[in-house]
Amino acid sequence: MLNERQLNEAYVRYRAELVRYLSRILRHPQDVEDLVQDCFIRLMTVQAELEESRIPYYLKVIARNMATDVFRKKIRTAKRDSRLNSPRFCQDTSELEIAEGVREMVSLIGNQQHRRIVELRIIHGYTIKETAQLMDCSESKIKSSVHSAVKRIRANLKVIS
Repeated sequence: MLNERQLNEAYVRYRAELVRYLSRILRHPQDVEDLVQDCFIRLMTVQAELEESRIPYYLKVIARNMATDVFRKKIRTAKRDSRLNSPRFCQDTSELEIAEGVREMVSLIGNQQHRRIVELRIIHGYTIKETAQLMDCSESKIKSSVHSAVKRIRANLKVIS
């Protein structure tokens, strides 16, 4: 594990090189700065003994892997957004009935915020973390809201039956 002095020296010595390396890959200065910081945070948590001469290679591998993760996330987000925005003309009748049933169940949720959270989580397929960011609240709030909404739907369905 690197001590504080070694980390400081590595930061001063390799930061500019890492910024150049990531700039060629990403082309977005904000993403580059974030990833550079994350690379050095990962370097701080390395448990194995790392030779001084291996640090730049280690940092570049971390940077390349993190840049790949950024690209994958952008692709997933773009695919999801395009699915949400593209009109669907050919749908099976059963799909339409299911979609209508889901909309009816979601309409049973009285609380507007819970309804929006359920739409984001269940209908649009966002993760808990993404939903929390979109709604600007904690992940535990998202979980409890979904739980409350599902309870409300079940209660309403029992009354209807």
